[in-house]
Amino acid sequence: MKTLGIKATFILGESIINVFVKPAQHAFLLNANETRFMRRGQLKETILLLAAVAAVMVFFAWFVTTPAAVGEGPSPQFDFSEAECPVSGPVAAGFLPPQRLGTGFAAPAGTRVVAPFNATVAFAGEAGGCGNAVELFHGLDAEGRGVYTGYCFLSETFVQRGQSVSRGQPIGLSGKRGGTPELYLKLHFFSGGSGIASADDAFDLTRNQFVDPMQYFGRCGTS
Repeated sequence: MKTLGIKATFILGESIINVFVKPAQHAFLLNANETRFMRRGQLKETILLLAAVAAVMVFFAWFVTTPAAVGEGPSPQFDFSEAECPVSGPVAAGFLPPQRLGTGFAAPAGTRVVAPFNATVAFAGEAGGCGNAVELFHGLDAEGRGVYTGYCFLSETFVQRGQSVSRGQPIGLSGKRGGTPELYLKLHFFSGGSGIASADDAFDLTRNQFVDPMQYFGRCGTS
């Protein structure tokens, strides 16, 4: 999908150049016998036109290629059948990339959050817009990608980086997001395998594939 987006961007750019830039260039050449240099106004217009073409190409590339890294793509080949529910509760905010790369559960503040299956703690602590967070590495899928779950807006964490945790082991307590009790659950696949060591790695859209956690933890959402 990302490759198609890049190709589409260049096709769009080429079309814009053929429609706008080349006719203008041709007009200038026709006037070459009348003047040896472009008038200053013509040069300014050409520069502005080329800048506009570049801006359109960048804008189009961002909105076509980025979504492929945040929610689209094949389902991971990884066994979730024995996964423990990290937390149970009504879904407060569904997966909606690129604005929301995870699912929010309306769990009361202080609710125990557990590891869905055996894992190694990739990091634990402050993670910018994710608040107090824990990132767990669960192993590799069939494509060699690292399988990770992330837990945001925790009021307390019980683990530290490099620690091994078992399925069902408490890793922290849920907290609040903007004053509202919520646990934010992320599920993503990292092209660098076990290489995530920071919040920046965990949110790197060029190397992570975010998917809807409810595809695999749907039973954890209560009404």
